[in-house]
Amino acid sequence: MKRLPNFFCAFFLALGAGAATLPSDWQFEQTFDVPATGLTKISLPAATLGSARPTLQDLRLYDDAGNEIPYLIESPTPSLPIVQAPKSFHASINENKTVITMETGLAQPIEAVQLETPAGDFIKAVRVESSGDGKTWDTLARGQPVFRQNDGVASLKIELAQKAAAKWLRLTVDDVRSTPLPWTGARLFSAAKESPSSVETFPVSISERDENAGETRLALDLG
Repeated sequence: MKRLPNFFCAFFLALGAGAATLPSDWQFEQTFDVPATGLTKISLPAATLGSARPTLQDLRLYDDAGNEIPYLIESPTPSLPIVQAPKSFHASINENKTVITMETGLAQPIEAVQLETPAGDFIKAVRVESSGDGKTWDTLARGQPVFRQNDGVASLKIELAQKAAAKWLRLTVDDVRSTPLPWTGARLFSAAKESPSSVETFPVSISERDENAGETRLALDLG
């Protein structure tokens, strides 16, 4: 795939074209100067994105000799967070506490851990620690509540303010005030991997603000 200097992109609002000279029904045209041959990466201006079709199927590239040039569109795509069960899970009841040890199986920093239990009507405090070798532990969270009430209200997910990549996690559940519970498993939440595509930011201003009962509607000027 070759990129030649001084090529421009042209796009039209109807399908079908490919002549050596630009068809007269192509309504929009923009020019880019490329100083060297070879693969070249450019960012399409907002004006191009605003006039072309959403999937850019009407985009064509031509060099200064009128030859159509092949191209690849690279678009940033959102990545979903990783949610999975730990590689291993072990719970043991000690004096006035339940200790849950798990091998995470994750290389990404862990943002939260959610415990699983069939028990109902309880509230417990949990300490979360991380380790790279299963011997030396660092505290990530302390005194975090997990609970389930008879009316259906429940919160078993512990958000970690200090996110860390950890081979091992240890959760210590306080059983001083109530009977130990059967903890059956966990779910680990890790941050999504960054998209390989570059993302550019543009200034946005609020052009209109409409206050109604129960809602606020904003009109944004994207420039």
